[in-house]
Amino acid sequence: MASAKDMSMPTPTILAANTLATTARKRPTRGFTHLFLGDPLAVAPDKTTVEPGGAFSPGLATCGVRCWLAAAGGWISADDQPVETIQFTLIDAPGGAPLAVSRWTCADVQVVQRHGHLGGLGCEGVDAVDVEISRASDIGITVTDRGPAGAKLVAPSWDPALRTLVIPGVGRLVIEDGEVEVAILTADESHDSPVVGLVLRQATSLRLRFHHDRASALLPRQGLHDDLDTAAVFAAVASSWKQSLPARVFAPDPRIALAWERNAYHVLAAAECGCARIGVLNYPQLWMRDAVIVTRAFDLIGRPDLARRSCEEILPQIFAGGFGAEADAPGEGIWILVQHALITGDQAYLARAWPFIAERVRWIETMLSATGTILVPGANRTLGSLGHVDSTLLCLAAQGGLVHGRMDGHFPDFYINAWCLSGLEQAALAAGQLGSTDEAARLHARATTLATALADFLPHYGNERDPAVAPWPTGVVPGGRARLGEHFMTWYRRERLDQTGGRRPEPLWTYFEAAQAHNAFLLGYREEAWSCLSGLLDCPNQVHHEGAPSANETLPFGNGETVRGWLAPDRQVGGNMPHNWTSSEMIAALRDVFVVDDPTGLRLGAGVPSSWLFPGARFGVSDLPTRHGRISYTVTIAADGRPHLDLQSTAPCTLDLPR
Repeated sequence: MASAKDMSMPTPTILAANTLATTARKRPTRGFTHLFLGDPLAVAPDKTTVEPGGAFSPGLATCGVRCWLAAAGGWISADDQPVETIQFTLIDAPGGAPLAVSRWTCADVQVVQRHGHLGGLGCEGVDAVDVEISRASDIGITVTDRGPAGAKLVAPSWDPALRTLVIPGVGRLVIEDGEVEVAILTADESHDSPVVGLVLRQATSLRLRFHHDRASALLPRQGLHDDLDTAAVFAAVASSWKQSLPARVFAPDPRIALAWERNAYHVLAAAECGCARIGVLNYPQLWMRDAVIVTRAFDLIGRPDLARRSCEEILPQIFAGGFGAEADAPGEGIWILVQHALITGDQAYLARAWPFIAERVRWIETMLSATGTILVPGANRTLGSLGHVDSTLLCLAAQGGLVHGRMDGHFPDFYINAWCLSGLEQAALAAGQLGSTDEAARLHARATTLATALADFLPHYGNERDPAVAPWPTGVVPGGRARLGEHFMTWYRRERLDQTGGRRPEPLWTYFEAAQAHNAFLLGYREEAWSCLSGLLDCPNQVHHEGAPSANETLPFGNGETVRGWLAPDRQVGGNMPHNWTSSEMIAALRDVFVVDDPTGLRLGAGVPSSWLFPGARFGVSDLPTRHGRISYTVTIAADGRPHLDLQSTAPCTLDLPR
């Protein structure tokens, strides 16, 4: 054991620090859910993992940092409290800073812990933590190998002059105020990693920073945040958030703005070097199906800079995904490249993308005319998929004028052909915009033939993927809106609603439910859509998961020597999370609630529920991007129930509220 003071006569605080370190070693963090704080330009290992109660890891495979209070002759942390008594929020109120805030009670002491994160290009994040308690108590901080995303520690040391704990290869923890004494339990026969306890005696607050400093001989440090204290970090977090999320929405229901902002934060935090990612680390590569929806979300929230980076990554990759080449990928790639060009008005980029669009068209036409099996070795398959013989299967012989292709381990023909149809329609649009009228006409005719075949196929939704693809996001309406809507709602009422019209939640693939609710109101079924959308808004902090609690969350690494923590198998509440396909679906759905961007103009309020139309209610958007330019508007409901529209847009707009 080492300390900032002479250990020959241990003080009570040193003894308390020793007891604290010993306690932390015996009681690891709970590990049942988490969210990430991060900068979209940072590398993935720099993202901070935070659990309810405030325990955090300042990057992947770093350490676990946790706050404790002295109570009942020992030490108590939020992880010792019942889960239901811990309040944990990301963005406390609409328009607030993206802070992770934990509130919990130890005996009669209330604890509020705020956590802000700044990052930037590379791996130089800084975490600022501010702990306030309702009355004076001994406050402890522990640093352990096990944490939300911890790892074995090597030779931590305390510098009393700088009030800094130095952890080689990980970073520096700085305590800003109060007299600090430290105990370091070294590794022994039972423990291969040291543990650190830091104690402030009878304090009412604690402020600390953790400067990430991941050792690298190749990546030079820039010292981005070295001179900032916690107050400056919190101020910078609040200020930068205003620029990070230009487009905002507001409504009588505060959950709407919160969902918009929280989902946007998850999408931004998970981005790696500015490129779209489905989640932090557990999906380390570009995955076309999810990435195009995330990239679209970047454009919808007013971040075309990040959407462009993602499009550049998507551009040359016809097939990208851990399961190998899949038949929906070519159409998805065309869709996002054209949609990005339209919303940015960048004709030059569309011209640059055209050869890549044309190559994807060739693949769609190849699948449509396939007379046998087509195998393609996808370049970025996961190690697990490499062992499956069907990971190279793109499609089998075409059937009835439709592609009979693979997605995941399925043949969802409606889903795949809706994407193929979208690809052809979007390519025809692009060709027309670029002046290639003959190619535009050819592609339009090809799309019409496919649309007819798909309309004839309509009574066959194979699984929950199929009703999650039209009219959103593909934009296709095979058979016409009325026929598609009738068929869709037959499925939706059977699978998504109970006998009273209430929500029947999707337990595993949350992005499908979000897309299906989106399609319900696009097809004119507002109230049915809100039965599900309202439930999705209640998801805590919008940390939507994918799949059941399982080994999924450990991708691409297993718990053990590399990462000591993550989700405990016996306690985790869901699979991969936050899952940004779902986050992006929520952004897209909420955007269309307020603004549907049609080729000829904008429909405002197409998804607004009747519950918002009471006298005095206000709802609208600010600085929302569309293909017709940015739009801001406010609808105010007058005393007589009539809506008054205050509009800032030069585009043709139609108010489309429920009657």
